[in-house]
Amino acid sequence: MTRLSPGDTAPPFTLPDADGKDVSLGDFRDRKVVVYFYPAASTPGCTKQACDFRDNLAELNDAGFAVVEGTQLPANNGIETSADGREIYVASSGLQTIVAFSHSNPARQLRTTRPLPFTPDNVHLAADGRLLTAGMANDVPACGGPPGPQHDLEKLAACPRPTIAVAIDPTTMRDTVIATTAADAKFSNATMVLTTAGQAWIGTFSGDKIARAPLR
Repeated sequence: MTRLSPGDTAPPFTLPDADGKDVSLGDFRDRKVVVYFYPAASTPGCTKQACDFRDNLAELNDAGFAVVEGTQLPANNGIETSADGREIYVASSGLQTIVAFSHSNPARQLRTTRPLPFTPDNVHLAADGRLLTAGMANDVPACGGPPGPQHDLEKLAACPRPTIAVAIDPTTMRDTVIATTAADAKFSNATMVLTTAGQAWIGTFSGDKIARAPLR
């Protein structure tokens, strides 16, 4: 894989859009193109960047940029593939869901979970075939209630909130809570969960510790 530097010409690529039609970078020759990404998932900086991009889409369109329909997914973070490689699962922190896509047509959404009671960051395929994800509980009155534009994101991230970990059936996208932890000033901002030997092991983006809790 070649690492690009500022000023480099983007390599040619072709991917299917939401209708299965191939879209190539060459289709946008002599037009302005933005490939959007961010470097630090589930942090205040990446959330601000995602919101800014969303809020200014109309301005980008007016400036001559085009959106490939079907590819929009706010704050898409973790990604996982099915055991047979036919599906891709993406954690959308912006929608608070895990979304299933077709590997052969990654612009088309197949299924999605309900909005989860936390903000998912990563997603992992467990040995039993279920998808695992975890995050910080959303509706915590002591931290100002559900995350939203009224929050100072840095202060919200600093407010300890309980952790919720769930397992998701990839066929139905129904979730089951498998572990929880109480709010703890020494451990918050959970981003992922792995399971072994009857325990849930939980990681965080804002500390040097991991937590564990018994599986339900």
